[in-house]
Amino acid sequence: MLAGSIPYEDMNPIQAAYAVVNKNLRPAFPTDCPPPMQALIQLCWSPQPEKRPEFWQLVKVLEQFESLLAHDGSLKLVPNSTCQDHKKALLQWIQKLSQPPKSTLPRNPPLITYSSPMPKPKFM
Repeated sequence: MLAGSIPYEDMNPIQAAYAVVNKNLRPAFPTDCPPPMQALIQLCWSPQPEKRPEFWQLVKVLEQFESLLAHDGSLKLVPNSTCQDHKKALLQWIQKLSQPPKSTLPRNPPLITYSSPMPKPKFM
């Protein structure tokens, strides 16, 4: 979708699925793809499911991207940084989304983890 082309056009569906699953093949990013978007996509491609953002977290990040684009027309989260820096920044931001506000934690928390309530989707 990002590149506007069909990925793995030179492969049949079985070959493409095999290459993605067994060789971690991924489509190349277009040269004009902003590093924060690349970082977000790479997080979603993690071979370890627990490292991938949840859908509601993706929505929050994309809403932040939308806000940045509306503000100054770019996705410059950290000026003059590499894609890896953007990936780290996104991971930290997503981790903050997953934690409840400190004031809501009980003084002696039970041995369960808390997560923020799932926000309702916005339909346009």
